[in-house]
Amino acid sequence: MKNYLIIFDNAQPGYDFTFFHNFIVNSPQVNDWWHHFANVYVITTSLDAKIIADSIITNFPGLRFFVLNINFNEYNGVLHTNAWNWIKQKTGQFIKLKAAPQPKPFKLSDLLPPITSTPPTQNVGLEELMKLLNLKK
Repeated sequence: MKNYLIIFDNAQPGYDFTFFHNFIVNSPQVNDWWHHFANVYVITTSLDAKIIADSIITNFPGLRFFVLNINFNEYNGVLHTNAWNWIKQKTGQFIKLKAAPQPKPFKLSDLLPPITSTPPTQNVGLEELMKLLNLKK
């Protein structure tokens, strides 16, 4: 069995990526799969890269993608624990996990600057307001 990295352009319009996901994970030729990034799959299969690519081209014409045979001899990064566990299962190696922290909950107001407004100092009529907004000359 070989492991392949499949990277595809998920920003490309016109594709149903739920169908792409199902195409990968339900394929009888895919013995195992890993999908921890939105546009990346790692699959375990006996197929070669050309057959995998030809199958994607047939089912998703025009989709930009890349298939790469990978081994797990050297790797590093920061992933969630379950992603590391999948890799550990493939390699049989003990790895020192660099687990990604859990995302902190946030409010939209945490990301935006405070809104300040100054109340009007005088009443403005509709005619004058339109002039100020360059709607009427």
